[in-house]
Amino acid sequence: MKPHDEKHISALNNLAATYIQEGWYDNALSPYKTLVELVPDSDEFHYNLAVVQMALGNLTNAAIRGVGISSIDAIKSCLTAPGLFE
Repeated sequence: MKPHDEKHISALNNLAATYIQEGWYDNALSPYKTLVELVPDSDEFHYNLAVVQMALGNLTNAAIRGVGISSIDAIKSCLTAPGLFE
């Protein structure tokens, strides 16, 4: 990966995380989809995309995205994320 790629990935991740902190899950969807495409082996990006999908009520896509997560504990914590169903 080139240095500018790492900066791009970091910027996208920061943008998506900011959207989630603000509760703007619909805005976080596109950056996380892009991150999963750029870094398909990243459990973190798959997890975050699943959280966003769940927050948007798209449980089917969240479950499918969960397949990309290597830890069952990560999937469980996704289901109990603070503020997700408030």
